[in-house]
Amino acid sequence: MNAKFVSAATTVAAFSAAPSIQALSSAGAIVAAADLLVTDLARGIAIDARALRTAMIAAFGAADAEGAWDWKAAHEACEAAQILFLRKFGADPDSIAGLVGLSGTYVLVPETDTERATFPAPYTEADWQPIRFVDAHSPPTLLLHGTDDKEVLPREAVQLRDVMLQDHRRVELHLYPHRGHADTVASFAPVARWRTTALRDTIEFIDSVTRTQPPGGIGVGRQ
Repeated sequence: MNAKFVSAATTVAAFSAAPSIQALSSAGAIVAAADLLVTDLARGIAIDARALRTAMIAAFGAADAEGAWDWKAAHEACEAAQILFLRKFGADPDSIAGLVGLSGTYVLVPETDTERATFPAPYTEADWQPIRFVDAHSPPTLLLHGTDDKEVLPREAVQLRDVMLQDHRRVELHLYPHRGHADTVASFAPVARWRTTALRDTIEFIDSVTRTQPPGGIGVGRQ
C-alpha cells in the first residue's frame, strides 16, 4: 500500500467498528473527518481526493455513492482540518497578522469551461469568492493590483477594499498605473523591481501589522 495513505486506511479500519462515529450528525461527522485529516497534515502529507474520501467514509460510515455525504461536505471537512491543524500547533487563524493580495481574484465568476469544471455544483459563489468571507475576524489586508491587468480586473480589488471598509476592517489598496497582471509579483525580483513599488509597499505593511498596535484600525492606501 502507498505509504501516503497508510494512516487514513488504518483509521478506516479502526472506525469501521465504531457505530457511535457512524451515527454522528452531519456536522459532527464533518468534524470527525477533519480530525482524521489532521493526522496526515501533521505528518506533512498533502490532502488529496483519495485521502479525503477515505476520511469521509470513516466518519460517515458510508461512501458518497451511497448518499451518505457529498463533496461539498468533504470540502468543508478539509477546511475544518486546516483550522484544527493550525490550532493544534498554536497558530489560531485569529492570530494571522495580515494578508497581502497580489493581483488576486476576489470576486471570481466562472466564465470558461475549465473554470466551471473547477467550481462545479453544488458549490456556489458563496463557497469560493474571498469577498464573501469578510467578517469581524478578517486580518489587516494589503491589496496590490495593476490598472492594466487584463487577467484579473482591478475592480475586484476595489470591490474587496470597499466591502472590508464597510465591515470596518483595516485595508490598504495600491493600484499601479499602466501595469499588468504579473507586474506586482515580478517587482519582487531585483531585475524587475522598477516596475512597481510592490516590494516596498509590502515591507511597510508587514512592519505596520507586526508592530504592537490597537487591533481593528482602518486604513486606505493610495489608489
